[in-house]
Amino acid sequence: MFGLVGDPADPPMGAGGTTRDGSEPGAIVIKRGTQVDFLNCSGGMHQVAIYDQGLNFDDPGCGTDANPCENLTTLADVIVLPSTLPWGNFVSPPDGARQEDDPATLVNETTAGAGLLLMGPTPVGVPGPQRQAGAIDLSYTFNLPGQYLVICSFRPHFVDYAHSTFILVTN
Repeated sequence: MFGLVGDPADPPMGAGGTTRDGSEPGAIVIKRGTQVDFLNCSGGMHQVAIYDQGLNFDDPGCGTDANPCENLTTLADVIVLPSTLPWGNFVSPPDGARQEDDPATLVNETTAGAGLLLMGPTPVGVPGPQRQAGAIDLSYTFNLPGQYLVICSFRPHFVDYAHSTFILVTN
């Protein structure tokens, strides 16, 4: 469940915050080759973002095939940029586009996509009932062992509620 932990007291279609803006379960262990379905049952403004295994900015230069990161990906490894950037309330651009660095800004926009493996469909412009009916659901097959981090790229959900799931893929 991506975006609905579930509380009957939540108002319909959102505004539940701590109970709606999370994932269940918070961590899973799967075998390589397993498909995971991320279902947005709440209909809320959620976007799946899967970060690659071994993302770790404490080990500069790692993350390539020639120099893999030895550490596991953690919540702290995801760079959350200021909301003043062109894509606004998202950790990464909601269309999944890789941004070039804009020298006029104080941050390096290219780091927003660092480690980003895949993003689900954008929720922008999709009405709540269509989101709830599966319009922005995502399925992904994890073929390589490692620890992956899946977050909600909608900035308030990740920043305020740590809306995320760790996926440990074993052989």
